[in-house]
Amino acid sequence: MYPEPIGPAGDRKPVLCWEDYKWSPGAGVITAASKIVEEFWWRFKCDPLNQEKADAALEENLTNKVRQMLHEEKAAAIKRLKKKGQMPTEVDEEGNTWPTKEALISAKPPGFGTIVGWRLLCEHWCSAAFRKKSFTNSKNRLAHGETVFHCSGARSAVSTRQHLKLKTGKDPGITGTWLHTHNLHRGTDREQICSQRISKRWENFDDAMTHAHGENWEEEHPELDAQIIYEAAGKMPHGRLGIANELFTKTEKIKIKSRRVFASQPVRSAREDRLERENNRLQRDNKRLRGMELVVRSLAEKGGVDYDVIMQSVAPELATSDSEVGFERGKNVDRQHESEKVS
Repeated sequence: MYPEPIGPAGDRKPVLCWEDYKWSPGAGVITAASKIVEEFWWRFKCDPLNQEKADAALEENLTNKVRQMLHEEKAAAIKRLKKKGQMPTEVDEEGNTWPTKEALISAKPPGFGTIVGWRLLCEHWCSAAFRKKSFTNSKNRLAHGETVFHCSGARSAVSTRQHLKLKTGKDPGITGTWLHTHNLHRGTDREQICSQRISKRWENFDDAMTHAHGENWEEEHPELDAQIIYEAAGKMPHGRLGIANELFTKTEKIKIKSRRVFASQPVRSAREDRLERENNRLQRDNKRLRGMELVVRSLAEKGGVDYDVIMQSVAPELATSDSEVGFERGKNVDRQHESEKVS
């Protein structure tokens, strides 16, 4: 249901988004948005305990639906003009070809609002700002050739989870569902996450979950942990979590941000934990190598072999290592003590 144009009498404009559906010329006037929501809940029912979540889900779907509807109506109008062979075109300053405003107005679909609303909508589609944005979006979609970054299609995360459970006989959880929708070449040896940026965020989340719940976390904790995502993968610069595609409610996000602000102890990131583990491992390896070096030096001295000469001839760059410098300083101190005794 496409409503009448909105705005004051002398400056009417087309309805372009769901927020425009909520426009009211005065207090107490029933808006197009309220009519749609009322009709929806007349046709469907919801458990009162889940009403808040259902209202939020409906709001999000209607926001997406309005954009999708307008895009489909514009594409359908162009398709009708091409089918009739009656689509005059015009060329903009950058050499791009577009259907004329008059042609789009003549292709009004039956039952789609009023002729005034359709005309204003066609004028919007033919504006320089809209055409520039449309052309930029087209280039962005073609930038990666046939590579598709969003693999879930129109199926929601809940539906995808149910589909995978029926297909494999095992519930993948929200974590497995999210990973499935972001994988390319699924079921082949070339399977990979759709982009390097997303792959890096998944690696950070995996490291943080392993640190928190152990190596078998995907089996024991299959649900996405919003707090760990917030700390390891993204700090919600625009109110969104780094990964998860809005799988968490606004209430959960507010709680996470509140815990972050009022926490008495700073929360370490997954990267910091990983660097600490690597540093500890390197220190252990270094101690082990120094111990082996001491043993080899002792054996070389008993056999009358000069260990330093052999090492410098085989690997001269090792002479600058911390261990070599330490041993050289020790030898110099020993020689100094021996000379003092002789004197």
